[in-house]
Amino acid sequence: MRTEEYPVEQYFQSLWLGAWTSVSGNPDVYVYQSYNGNYCLLAYYYDKESERGNFSCHEIGTDEGGCYVGIGM
Repeated sequence: MRTEEYPVEQYFQSLWLGAWTSVSGNPDVYVYQSYNGNYCLLAYYYDKESERGNFSCHEIGTDEGGCYVGIGM
């Protein structure tokens, strides 16, 4: 039987690709891979009172300590 081991950090981000909605519907969160191969987290919040939507986008990175979300892009 042949087994192969892969570093978790190499594939961890791709496991998170997709979209999630919170219980209250705000915020919606999307994890996607950009055209340059970096992974990003996009959070979208819709305020029903002001009828305005806001979003923030953050790059997801890795280092020897694990994954982190960068502030601002």
